[in-house]
Amino acid sequence: MIAVEVEGGVWSRGRHVRGAGYLADLEKYNAAVVMGWRVLRYTPQTLERLKDDLCALLKREKAN
Repeated sequence: MIAVEVEGGVWSRGRHVRGAGYLADLEKYNAAVVMGWRVLRYTPQTLERLKDDLCALLKREKAN
């Protein structure tokens, strides 16, 4: 299972980079990993890498 998180507000002090929001995100990411999810994290500016990252991850899985 693969989840994708798009972190907004990185440069504008959005929820993901402020204390309470950051702590809540840590809990969410850790819970996802415990449940077997792999979480790929992006900003809106880096989201174009998603396709390449997914392809690399799936190729790696297929090789194992």
